[in-house]
Amino acid sequence: MISIVRRCSTLAQNLAKESSKSVKSHIYEKPPVSSLEELNDYFLNNIIYNNQGLIVLNKPYGLRKESAIGLPQDRKKLITKHPAIDKMEHLSFSGILRVLSGELGSDELNLIKIPERYISGVSVLSTPKTAYKVHKSLIVPTALSYTYLAICVGIPIKLSDSCRLGLTIKEKNGLKKAVFLEKVSKKSLQQQLVVPIRMKYTTLATNDVLKVSLVRIQNNRNKWHALRAFCGLRMLAPVLGDTFYSSCVRTVLGRKMPVDPLSPLADFPCKLPNRLLSALELNRENTTLIPSHLHLSGVNLDKCEPKHIFVAKPPDHFLWTCQKLNLIVPDIYLENGLVDKSSYFQDSSKTHPETSS
Repeated sequence: MISIVRRCSTLAQNLAKESSKSVKSHIYEKPPVSSLEELNDYFLNNIIYNNQGLIVLNKPYGLRKESAIGLPQDRKKLITKHPAIDKMEHLSFSGILRVLSGELGSDELNLIKIPERYISGVSVLSTPKTAYKVHKSLIVPTALSYTYLAICVGIPIKLSDSCRLGLTIKEKNGLKKAVFLEKVSKKSLQQQLVVPIRMKYTTLATNDVLKVSLVRIQNNRNKWHALRAFCGLRMLAPVLGDTFYSSCVRTVLGRKMPVDPLSPLADFPCKLPNRLLSALELNRENTTLIPSHLHLSGVNLDKCEPKHIFVAKPPDHFLWTCQKLNLIVPDIYLENGLVDKSSYFQDSSKTHPETSS
């Protein structure tokens, strides 16, 4: 009798092992890199530009700019962890900079423009001699130097628009969030309580059945999560995977309405439609796997390349999502490189496909 029980137990264990092997992990569960060696190889395979002291790379999703060691506890609490990048906790841009400098033929490199941890894309570095010129290219207050691609839950209330706004921080019960102001006083600007923001966006593709969209957004800065806030509060189409402002859009009597990000209602996350989850091969239990679908696609450095824009290919999870949601990414965004501005920003009727499912 005991031998039969043991055999059954062994058989059950073997079946469990085979079952676990047959279960394919979701693409959202796979980190872009998980070691310094992999990160180094990733960057060497994703060089956008390397000439005369200016180096432009394509940063993977989930990589920090600075090491997490010594990060204040209050900042750690604001960070929403994503399961796929837990294995990247020990990695940072600054941590690999010395090794990377040698690989790229430079004694020293400065980090000029690096997207935040949960945004992939164009990262600008330079040698000390070139740093001032590159900085000067990026600090033009009114220039739309940065271009992002975002997969949004919902379709923007306008397919394209541009605006000038004031960005400030509001606080309630220790929680701080960015909000936009239509009118800005000179005094608030002088006191640096408000930051002037320029935004311009174009909807590149939509899926009217799943109610999702691919949007290109240009701005002059991304301070205080301005981009996420803009998608949620102004476009009423929050970024897929964003946990900061996804709850700031509600539907009332069939009409989408913005919600004050500091109101109690904004504490309750919006549930994604079952049809959308099914398209992404997910269910209610594993929605936390969804990464933020926000990518810094292009950076314009007028002082260095006045007629061109540095372009970074979207990460694998971003392109996979576009494929699953039938959102067509224009070919010009699909390769790392230096691209003519007129070609990059060219819009045609093909970029607004009709309803697809």
